[in-house]
Amino acid sequence: MRNRLRMVAFASAAFVALFLPTAARSAILVVSPDGSGEYPTIQAAIDAASHNDTIELTDGTFAGEGNRGLSFPEGIDYLLRSQSGDPAACWLDLQGYELGGQHGFQEVEVEGIGFRNGSGGYD
Repeated sequence: MRNRLRMVAFASAAFVALFLPTAARSAILVVSPDGSGEYPTIQAAIDAASHNDTIELTDGTFAGEGNRGLSFPEGIDYLLRSQSGDPAACWLDLQGYELGGQHGFQEVEVEGIGFRNGSGGYD
């Protein structure tokens, strides 16, 4: 009887470990402005990310192809944040793009990132 209880407890623990909600297993994908991070651009990190992943930006200014005009797949929630948490140290240069016009952006939570040179009042 005792062995059977141990087996049930082990099976229950294994089930919980394998089927935890995705949020508990979210990944952090690091992007640096000079392309030296885990991913060369913000868009590359978005394309590799899964639901509830965090895209973390190192300090500096992100500009150019792959860092503006971003497309976020709908139905997938992301956290886009700076490592430092300081919006004066981590910038996304929109280069004339509208932040709210980024495809799927409404499902993105943003923390500690400054925005400049955007249309629609984002400077």
